[in-house]
Formats: sequence, structure tokens, C-alpha cells
Amino acid sequence: MTTILAIDDNKNNLLTLQSVLEENIPNCNVITAESATNCIELAKQHNPDTILIDVIMPGIDGFEACIMLKSNVLTKSIPVILLTALMTDTNSKIKGLEAGAEAFLPKPIDTSELIAQTRAMIRIKKAEEKLQEKKQNLENMVFEQAQKLITTNKDYKQILDNLGEGIGKLDEKNNFTYINKAGADIFEYTKEELINQKLKTIFSEDWYKVLMLESAKAVKGEAAKFHINIYTKTGIKKTLLITAMTDYDEDGNYKGSTGIFRDVTKSLRDEKLLKLQFDLAKITSATSDIKKIADALLNFALQSEDIDSGEIYLFDKDEQMLKLVSHKGLSKRFTDSGDFFSGNDKHLNLVMKKKPVYGNYKNMLKGKKPPGRTKEGLLAAGIIPIIQNGNLIAVLNVASHKFDKISDETKKTIDYLVNQIKSALSRILAEQENLNHIAKYQSLVEGTKDAILTIKGGRVADCNKALVEMLNCKSKDDIIGKSPLDFTPKKTINGINYTEKGLSAIKTTLKNGSDEFEWALLKTDGTIIWVDARLSLFSIENKRFISAILHDLTNTRKQDEEIRKFKTITDSANYGCLLTDLDGNIIYCNDAYAQMHKLSCSYLKDRHISVFHTDKQMNKIEQINKKLIKTGHYLTEEVWHIDKQGNQFPTLMNGVLMKDDKNEPLYISTTAVNISDIKKYESDLKQALEKANESDKLKAAFLASISHELRTPLNAVIGFSQILGSELNHDEVVIYSNLIYESGFHLKEIVEDIFYFTLVKSGQEKLNYFKIDPRLLLAEAHKISLDVQKNCDKPHIKLKLDIDKGKYAETIISDKEKVLHIFKLLIKNAFKFTLEGNINIGFYTDDDNIPVFFVKDTGIGIPEEKLDIIFEFFRQADDSLSRKYEGTGIGLAITHKLIEMLGGKIWVESKIEKGSSFFFKLPLEPLK
Repeated sequence: MTTILAIDDNKNNLLTLQSVLEENIPNCNVITAESATNCIELAKQHNPDTILIDVIMPGIDGFEACIMLKSNVLTKSIPVILLTALMTDTNSKIKGLEAGAEAFLPKPIDTSELIAQTRAMIRIKKAEEKLQEKKQNLENMVFEQAQKLITTNKDYKQILDNLGEGIGKLDEKNNFTYINKAGADIFEYTKEELINQKLKTIFSEDWYKVLMLESAKAVKGEAAKFHINIYTKTGIKKTLLITAMTDYDEDGNYKGSTGIFRDVTKSLRDEKLLKLQFDLAKITSATSDIKKIADALLNFALQSEDIDSGEIYLFDKDEQMLKLVSHKGLSKRFTDSGDFFSGNDKHLNLVMKKKPVYGNYKNMLKGKKPPGRTKEGLLAAGIIPIIQNGNLIAVLNVASHKFDKISDETKKTIDYLVNQIKSALSRILAEQENLNHIAKYQSLVEGTKDAILTIKGGRVADCNKALVEMLNCKSKDDIIGKSPLDFTPKKTINGINYTEKGLSAIKTTLKNGSDEFEWALLKTDGTIIWVDARLSLFSIENKRFISAILHDLTNTRKQDEEIRKFKTITDSANYGCLLTDLDGNIIYCNDAYAQMHKLSCSYLKDRHISVFHTDKQMNKIEQINKKLIKTGHYLTEEVWHIDKQGNQFPTLMNGVLMKDDKNEPLYISTTAVNISDIKKYESDLKQALEKANESDKLKAAFLASISHELRTPLNAVIGFSQILGSELNHDEVVIYSNLIYESGFHLKEIVEDIFYFTLVKSGQEKLNYFKIDPRLLLAEAHKISLDVQKNCDKPHIKLKLDIDKGKYAETIISDKEKVLHIFKLLIKNAFKFTLEGNINIGFYTDDDNIPVFFVKDTGIGIPEEKLDIIFEFFRQADDSLSRKYEGTGIGLAITHKLIEMLGGKIWVESKIEKGSSFFFKLPLEPLK
């Protein structure tokens, strides 16, 4: 049986409370009292599960009664809910909470919130009683078992093994000499696994130190009691309450210890949950600030170990979207990319199922996510809809950056918190919605350009300023109290009697609830105006009223005629045509204009022209329109637009200002032609011209380089050949002959490179495949490097051969001559740009055991911005290098082309003044 004590000096309030509580809470007995004078005695006598106290009472008020109850040992644990209709400000709520109350409810009381808060208090009271009872039972059990151990030794081990708590004994080295079954079960080991096992092996190093430190605090002959965290054999975290007693010999040397330990993980969690519920109840009672309540819910939820971040969204039922109100533990990039969800968004669709969903974050919302939501590094996640009376009011998202699964205990905690908060959240949202409706109504009535009036009993009961201005009256007093038919022409116009038409519309509204018709009104100066009248029937306290909204059709009729003429001209045009008012609101656009922006005409009606432009583009549009209003037109302005997907495109626009009969500006008419294709054609022409100019420059540079490279050795050959005809001694002849040979050899290599370049470039070079041993290939490459070193005359540069000693493919099938030529070109390149240091050639194996060949040098290096062009024909890292270091600029290009022919890949790593490393690898077999 559930017992509730209700104290209120108003007997009717007590009867209402008793009826509501006993009807909605099963097996509930409500005890009532009209005064708080004997509240302590009543509470002691009946020990209620919850006490409801009215704040404003004669004699002892609710605050004083709460303080009295919380000061008494026997009644302090009973939850108290304060009720008031007057003292609902924040200071009063704080005063009540400081007096010890668990919750604070305003009058008139929301029945669902009262029931939810009362049930929460009952659960808290009963849970606390169970914990106390369990604690007492456990203490009694330990005491009884301890007494049995003292009185008998015969059943010592049997009793210990059957105890519900763990008992263990350690020797002087902290090895287990005994542990009972309950203790072994706590650690998820068997008894046999733990006997003679060191305590250190089942505790982490940090917690082992804490255990030793706490145990050492025990005074001789007394026990030390403390909490400690452990991880079981399967990795489950538990909290143990340990009672340890250490044993010392006569000299004070440690002889071991005995301990009783109990798994208190669940009880501590329950205590924590109770405290969370108390704290959350206090916050929801003390404030109506949605942001503060959402922040509190998130803070409490994230106290669980396996979640570290979360969000709370409110559901806007009018716009059918989720709007972010609070977040914690997430990056700005993440929250900015998901500050709302609407339409067919997968997140919203999942929430609308109204069931909690937990799982892996990546798999939870399958499909493409915003970039900011994919790089957060979330593992586990949960989406928990907050439902009140079957309606979605909010959603709580939780997640973890560390854990890939959210525990069942955490899910239960979140469920408790959501149930605790949802009624208060629903109430506050409803209050805010009502205030917003009132404010919107007042703003709408007085702020609208349309005339609004309320009719009661055939007379005008109220109206707005717009009606006063429409009828040319001086004030509302000229209208209120009169019949709306008093402002209707009495004569027939175009065969229509508007007095009878207005009377018929009022009768139809009283019968059907609404009507809409075109009405003629008579202004005080005798002028007739036409309005679109919309009548609606509503009731307040069983009294019927008619609300009428009157929209002046005078300008609309003129505008319709102008638009009709404009549409006749532009509907079939193949260029974009747009008609707007002076503020940029769209009145009409043709299909060509809408399709240009991938939108429809119906969508664009009454929207602003900013839908076509970015903020930056709108600045130019505003400048153009200012010029247009001043001059009357503008011709051929290039203006950029954006389409529905956000793609920008250029247009050529013309504009004309349309005026009314009084020569006042009325509309802006513009035309637009998409010139994207023209712009692309211009860009393509420009790029083609740049490429052609660059090609001419490269060819010119190549010819200049070839000219220089050929002249230099030819001059040497011709010059020294002429000298040989003179009278020379034998040593001079030898010297000049060597110089002629070297120049001729150099000339031969240049010509060979040019011919080889021609063959490779034209695709005439053929491939001959053979099996190649990478080690033998490196040996031949090393021989080539020695020849190159000799020809370069750089004996001081060290040559190193580096062969991978690990496992690799023993043979590759490729064109050996081409591969050696690649090595030769890379080695010549290395010697050319290396003045000091060493050159390494060799190979290593990648993850697929494929040899990766390399040539590394300690030369001048290549600038990072030039790494992408050095493999192009006629290109070198720097023009000055070709003059200083010689070369035609085709060596690396030939290398790249050969490797490409062989189906391989080449790349380079380089640092200025540190050297360059060229790597290439070839397929194990020819590509098909």
C-alpha cells in the first residue's frame, strides 16, 4: 500500500488531491490534514511515502513545516513536494528547496506533472528503504556469520565458503593462502586459480598501491574499511567495499592480512541515481529556463563512465524539425553541421519512431553524413526520444569517443533521467507556446496591413488601426458599436447589392464556421473600395464572435492588370524574365528564369530575390537597383547567381523601372541570360593560349639548350684537332687526344639521348621481356655507376650498394636493357648534381614483397614546388641549373616514360641542400 500525506488549509484542494492521486496511483491511501501543526506526529504515525504541503497556510506555513519534518530523525528521509499558487518566483522556489523540499509545483497543478513527480518521490522513498533494509540485512548476516566463526572451528571452511561476501587471507608476500567461493566469483576466477597467486596480478598497479596504503592505516587489532575499484578477469569494472585487518609479529614485521570484501557496484550506482533524481527534481522545480534544464539533463547523463558527449534537441511541431538547444563534449565543427534536422533527414526519421536506439555511430545513420559529423571520432552512440502523452517533445543524443558500446546500466540511468524530466519539460514548453501565441496574435492584429475586426451580436466589438485608416475614420470610436453593414454602399454596383452580400456572408459564417467573399466598403469621404473579406467563427466562454480580415484589393486589381500584360509578353520567352516590387519580393517570373535556378515558379512566388544570390552578390544587386530607381533602367550588367544546389553561374542582366499612373515607382522588371557557356569558352581559349605559349617557350629553351650542349663538345673536338697539326711533344698529344675523346663521348651521349627521346616519344621503342634477378640487376647497375663516376671525374664521391636482406620476389619479368637505362639516367643525374658526399643505389621490398629500386644522393636537392614538373619533357628544376650543370632537360622525362611503358611507377623525395631520392618499382609480370 502506498501512503501519501496531503496538508492544505483548503478542504476542496485536499479532496481534489485525494481524488487525483488515488485514481492515478494504484493501491494509494491519501491521508489529509488542514493544518501543519501536527505534521510531525502524522508523519511518524503513518510513515508516508511522500508529503504534499501547501506553502500559504495560517499558523505554520509550508516552508516551516518542511524544515520541521527535515529536522526530525524519523521523518527527514520522507520526500516533500511544496504546492503554491502565489509564490512561484525563483527566490521562493530556492527558499523551498533550501528548506529541504525535493520538488516545487505551481498551482493550478498540471495533473500529469503532479502524478509524475509524486511517482518519482515514491520510487525514491521505496528505493531508499530497500537499500537501508538490504544494508541492515547484510550487516546482520555478517555479524551472525562472524559470531558462528567465533563459536566454532569445526565448520569453519564450510561456513566461509557459503558466505555471500568474499573472504580472503594473504601471507607476508601478499600471496593468497585462502579465498572463499564468493570471493573468487567476484574476481571471476576459480578458487584454485587464486591460491598462491600474488594479489598484484589481479589488481592494476595504481589500485594495488591504494590497497596497500589503505590497509596499512589499520591500527593493530582493528580493521580498515575502504572502497576500491577493480577489473575482473573478463574486464568488468567493479567497486568493492573492503574490510581489511593486517597481522604483525612481536617485532612489528608484516605477517599478512585478512579481508572481507563485498561487491557494492550496484548499490553505489543506485545511490548515485537517487541523488541524480533528487538534484534534477530540484532544478526542474526551481527554474522554467529550457536551456538550464537541458544543460542539467546533459550534465547528469554524462556522469556515466561510458559516455562523454551529447546533445539535446527540442522538437518544433509547427516546423516539424529538431533544433539544437544544448551540447557538451563535442567539437564546434560537429555541432555546427547538425544544429537542426528537418524534412526527410534520417536522424529525424529515426527519432520519429519514438523508440531509443543505441549502436555504432557509423552504422546508426547509414548513408552520407555532413563532413563535420564524420571526423569527430565517435564510436558508440544513442538516440533517445523524449515522449510525453504520446507526443515527441525533445531528443537526447549521447555518444562516446572511447567506448564502442554503451552499457545496459547507463541506458537505465538515462531512462530514469528522461522520465524524471519529461513532464516538467512538457509543461514549460506549453507555457512558452501559449505566451508566444498571445504575443504573435497581438503583433499580428496591430502590425498587419490588413484590416481586422471582431463582430459580436451584429456589431463591431473591436478593430485594428488598419481598418480605421482603410475607412478614413479618425479613431476606432467611429467604428466600434456600429454594424459592419453601415460601411457598405446601399446602391447596387454592377448588379450586386453588397449590403445583402455582406449579410449573407455573416449568416453563412454562423452556420458553417467560415466564409470568404469580395466586398465593397464605403469610406467616410464617399469613395468605394473593394476588399477580400475572410470571416471565421470562434467562441469564448460560450459566447460566439466573428473575426473578419479585410484585404484591400484596389492596388491588387491594378497590379493584376499590369502583370497580365507582362505575362503575355514573357511567358514564351527563352530568356529569364522577373517582376518584383521595390523591396525585391517576387511577383512573377517565367519558366526560363525559374529553370535557370533549378526552381519552380510556384515556389518562387512571394519570395525575395535573395534566393538567387549570395550575400556578396546581393550587395551588387542593391547597388544596381538604386541606380535603376534613379535612372529608370540599366543595360547589360554582369551579375552572378546561385541555383538551388548552391552552384554559382554568371548572367547578363537588363532592368527597367515600371511606374504607376502618378509616375511613382511600382515594379522592377529584369531579364537575365545565363552566360556560363560563353564564360567557359573564353576560359578554354585562354588556357589553350597559355599552353601554346608555354609549349613554344619550352621548345625554344630546349633548342637553346641543345645548341649549347652540342657546340661545347664540338668546339673542343675541332679546336684540339687543329692543335694536333702543330708540333707537339708526346705528353701534349696524349692530353689533347683525351680531351677530344671526352668531348666526342659527351657529344655521342647527347645525340643518343635525343634519338632515344624521339623513339620513346613516338612510341616506336619496343619492349623485350626476360626474367631478371633483382640482385644481379643491382650488380650491373653498380658497374654502370662506376663507369659514370669515371667519366664524371668524381672519385671523391662514395658509391654505396644497398640490397634488402629480407624476403622479396626472386625474379621479375621486364625489359632488362630498359631498366638498366633507367638506372643509368638516374645515376648520371645524381652525379651531375652531387658535389660532395655519397650516392646510394639499391632496393627494398614493400608490403607485397615487390622490390622498390632507388637512387639516393646528397646533392643540391629540388625545390618542393618543382617536384611536379621535373618528369616533363624539356623541363628542369631551374633554368640556371641547366647553365651551371649542363643537360638537355630530357633525361628524367625519358626515365618517367620508360617506367610508364613497363607498367611501373616513379616518385621522388627531396630537400634543398640535403639531396634527392628517386624510387621506382615495376610489376612482377608485364601488364596485360
